[in-house]
Amino acid sequence: MALIACPECGGKISTNAPSCPHCGEPVGSSPSKNDTGQSAVHHANSPTRLEDDDAVRFRTITNRLLEKFPKIYLSKKGELNLTDAGNLTDVFAECSDVTKSVFLMGPDWRDRHIEDLNRLPHLVEVRLNDCRDLTDETLMYLSKLSSLKILRLEEWLSGRITLQGLKLLARLRGVELIKLPHLGMQKAGLLDVAGMYKPSPQIVAFMSYLKQQLPDAIIKCE
Repeated sequence: MALIACPECGGKISTNAPSCPHCGEPVGSSPSKNDTGQSAVHHANSPTRLEDDDAVRFRTITNRLLEKFPKIYLSKKGELNLTDAGNLTDVFAECSDVTKSVFLMGPDWRDRHIEDLNRLPHLVEVRLNDCRDLTDETLMYLSKLSSLKILRLEEWLSGRITLQGLKLLARLRGVELIKLPHLGMQKAGLLDVAGMYKPSPQIVAFMSYLKQQLPDAIIKCE
């Protein structure tokens, strides 16, 4: 018995399992049959055949990822979840063509890892959660992701992020949603999120600036 990646959620499943225990996605490989009991054969140029080819290609990629990087999950929708700050260059080399969303969680991530996101040409969403050692350099790298549509920064701010750094996000002209945590001010212009639910005048001014620069985007602080 071997383990493969579920083509829907990316979870680990047995090759003998009829469906994924995590999401219920059928994983059986037996061909479908028509009303006569014969195996249905699709024309080479039919949409179903093309979808099957894409599914096979995706499954090949996810199985290869699972074999090389056991802690990585890539869903059928192209969502890549990472909790281990390993060699992202190798990871992205395997899945750059199918990755549309990246979720980085935990305190191990550094600015250099965010820079590697530029290796994903189809990236439309980035989510950072509890990434406590990032600096304004991370915001500079994020601001250069021209394909980005959604940016979620959640419980992430370290003592080295500044309001001036956050203003770099105004360069994301194609972005549709920016979600920030509740922001508060420390000394020397540094930001904090611990227990800050009433924004300071500086934060209010920053939010006004960002909304003015990105009038078509939804910008939330929550």
